Formats: sequence, C-alpha cells, structure tokens
Amino acid sequence: MNNPKSETTEKRKMNFLTIALFGIPMGIIFAFIAAISSGDIVLGIITGAIAGPLAGLLFNFILNIFGKSQAKKFHEIRDEIAKEYDILHDGEANHLVNKEGVGGWLFLTSSGLLFKSHIYNFQVHELWIPYETVQSLSTFKNLGFIENGLLLERKDGTQNKFVVYGAKDWVAKIAEMLN
Repeated sequence: MNNPKSETTEKRKMNFLTIALFGIPMGIIFAFIAAISSGDIVLGIITGAIAGPLAGLLFNFILNIFGKSQAKKFHEIRDEIAKEYDILHDGEANHLVNKEGVGGWLFLTSSGLLFKSHIYNFQVHELWIPYETVQSLSTFKNLGFIENGLLLERKDGTQNKFVVYGAKDWVAKIAEMLN
C-alpha cells in the first residue's frame, strides 16, 4: 500500500509550492527595496524577478537539508521505538497544535499512533493515540487547498490534525488497524 512514487511526486509538488510561496513575496520585497534605493522601477522589477526565485530556491534548499537531518535523527530514534512497538509505517509529520505546525515524526504501530516532535519547536511533545480511542478518520486540505492533512477524531471529542506526505495512504493504513 505504501506508494513511494506517489510520495516523491507529492514532495516535488511541495518543493515547488515552497519555492513559490516564499519566492514571490521575497521578489516583491526585493523589487520594492531596489526600486526605492535606486530610484529606477525597471531595475527594481528585474532585481525582484531574479532575487525572488533565488530566495525561494535557497529557502527550499535549507528546508530540505533540515528535513534530511531530522529524518536521520528519527531513523535512530525509530530503532529505540521498535524495541517497544511493532512499527508498520512512519514518516515526517507536523502535528497542528494551537496554530503551530509542530514538526516531527509519526509512527504507525500495531497498537496505535505515536508522534514525536523534534526539539526545534515551541511545543516540544510526544503524543500516543491508541486505536481504541479513535472515533473517525479522514483527510483534509491543509491551507484550504493542499490535501495532505490527516484528521483523527477521538471518542472523547478531541481532534488531532497532522500534515503528512501520502495522507490517503496513512488513512488507509490506519483504517486497516481500526478494523
């Protein structure tokens, strides 16, 4: 059920989106600064058109390096977790808590979901969700248009939202465990 090709395509789309969502505003800022400082609007537009995409590429590059370093750390932690739990699937995730996307790693185990945040968050935490506490499960559109969200509604009424690669695959795998 794990589809690495689909996950790779999703990561490429997210890379492009990151470059655009960072590069466009930065291009506008660079254009404005260059136009004001030089008094030349054309120079400002050219500067923004070049510097914006470069800033987006640089930002995306830095995020990817950070992501790879965190993946390496969580693979080491994975070995420790595997001593206690049977890990069926795992991957990068953001746990949405109080308007913060807390970055970390989500583990699908034979008895529940385990989220462990990395230390570079304001809300560093660990979350254990036993399957018997899950009421419903679905995907959602993050930012209103990116379908990479995983929503778990629990029997006590709380909701846990995660942003993951391959949200539909995560839902299918968790649904298997719930049945």
